[in-house]
Amino acid sequence: MSWPRRFAGVRALLLSDPIGFRDEPAAQDECDACASVIVDMINAGRSETELADYLVSLETDAMGLEADRRRAESVATKLTAPA
Repeated sequence: MSWPRRFAGVRALLLSDPIGFRDEPAAQDECDACASVIVDMINAGRSETELADYLVSLETDAMGLEADRRRAESVATKLTAPA
């Protein structure tokens, strides 16, 4: 899958609110940067666990939210599913 197409899919998934982007206006500005990192991670063959770790760090470190590991793992599974 091309980088732009994968980026669009990742961005759409993040904005569908799996980890709180929709409820945090300031976080929406960071969505593109996060989607870019995630696409690069997927293209580099990172595991679902590594993607979930990154999503948890977004929730806790970048967004100041309480971590939801189960949700992060679910999103990571969706991110790595074949298109």
